[in-house]
Amino acid sequence: MRNKTIFFILVLFSTNLSPFNWKGALEDIIGLSPLGSIVYQELKGKDNINEHQEYYYPKYYNTTAEPPTTTNVTFEDVVGLEEVLIEIQETVEFLKNPHRFITMGAELPKGILLEGPPGTGKTLIARAIAGEAGCAFYQANGSEFHKTYVGEGPQAIRSLFEKARDNAPSVVFIDEIDAVGSKRSDDGSAAGNEFNAMVGELLAQMDGFKKDSGIVVIGATNLAKNLDTALLRPERFSRQIKIPLPTKNGRCQILEYYLKKLPPGKLDLPINQISGEISQLSGKVSPADLKNIVNEAAIVAVRHDSNVINMDHFILALDRLQLGIKNKLEQTLKQRKRTAYHESGHAIIKILKKEPVSRITIESRGHALGATFGKATSDTETADLTKEKLLDKIMISQAGGAAEEIIFGNKTLGISDDQKRAEEYARILIEFFGTEKFPGVGSIPSSETMKYEIDKEVLSILQNCLQKSKELLMSNKEMLDELANTLLKKETMSEDEIYKTLGMRKPAY
Repeated sequence: MRNKTIFFILVLFSTNLSPFNWKGALEDIIGLSPLGSIVYQELKGKDNINEHQEYYYPKYYNTTAEPPTTTNVTFEDVVGLEEVLIEIQETVEFLKNPHRFITMGAELPKGILLEGPPGTGKTLIARAIAGEAGCAFYQANGSEFHKTYVGEGPQAIRSLFEKARDNAPSVVFIDEIDAVGSKRSDDGSAAGNEFNAMVGELLAQMDGFKKDSGIVVIGATNLAKNLDTALLRPERFSRQIKIPLPTKNGRCQILEYYLKKLPPGKLDLPINQISGEISQLSGKVSPADLKNIVNEAAIVAVRHDSNVINMDHFILALDRLQLGIKNKLEQTLKQRKRTAYHESGHAIIKILKKEPVSRITIESRGHALGATFGKATSDTETADLTKEKLLDKIMISQAGGAAEEIIFGNKTLGISDDQKRAEEYARILIEFFGTEKFPGVGSIPSSETMKYEIDKEVLSILQNCLQKSKELLMSNKEMLDELANTLLKKETMSEDEIYKTLGMRKPAY
């Protein structure tokens, strides 16, 4: 009977006995009826193998299905994050060759949560997973599911997952997933109920996957602590991968990747030299920031009518990133002199405390009248902090104000940021290392009386460090005067110029 039915329908396909569209009618039958699905499978072949996969993912006929979105991003485009790539390699293998895992009884997680600061490459990683696996890629932002009318948000989630199922194997990437997957509310409001419905729909869709569905959901956020706990349990986002800011070596690799994309012959120094220098000067920044530095350096070169991009252009680009645009403030000579002594005080105490100084400037940028720049010499600098190093950092933070007091007899509000930083260091010191009055216990007590006593201890530490900074600068006042006067003339001094002015040999960090 089944063969006769197939034969009859095939005859209708090839016959045009009337103006009626028999072929269109058959397509409707195939899309809507159980009989049609049997015919479709008979015509298509049960054992059809996707040419890009070693395992067959069932695809359901859908006349309204949109063509899948693909991506040509691969792991070669993800640089500086080798540890992360190792972690997600299994996901790619699962999408390409799922039967290897299924036959062993293994089940890879349905969801992967990428957590990290903005600009660290979470979207790029998701695209690379789909690109390496050669599968469909569907992307949405969590805020896109917030609709005007009730029920549209959950419907949008269902629609996204239906497309992914129709084109499995596929990757569903939801950026800023905290916008749609945060902890549910019980306030009873209409908005709260709609949000709860969206979270519930997302949970239901992830629960609906079979182990061989060929769908992997990737979420990205920098607020994982706000996510609903139900999303983080096994069978959902059971694998969580932290995407950190790149290390010094990672920054070098990322810079080299983008520098190689520049037109040939547009750099006046070797790529490895530029990347090595900028990776130290930039400190811990995101890959997006590094890309921006390279692009901004090219813009600066054009602005200066230069045929090549030199290190000065990269330094200006770095200043633009760290401090903002250059201001044209009307300052008196006394104001500029105060800024020069302030920054020179920071620089000298840093050098005397064996911390690297790469540049100092009194050019006004953003909200800053000047700045003293260090160097990133170690990826574990924060973890290696001792009580003595924290005290040194408090002295360095207060050195600008100390220099102002020595030369002008008073301080200005310009030291407010320095004071906040010094206070943070002092509280960390009390919390983790302790003092004579407060043993370090890992947390500061919360009673009002104890808070008052701790504030007194913080003030005592700040006053002692300020006095030590003043004494150290007074004993090296000739160096302070020489550096400040030179900085007043040049406005910006490089590392070589700083050490030459001070008559000191530049250390090798």
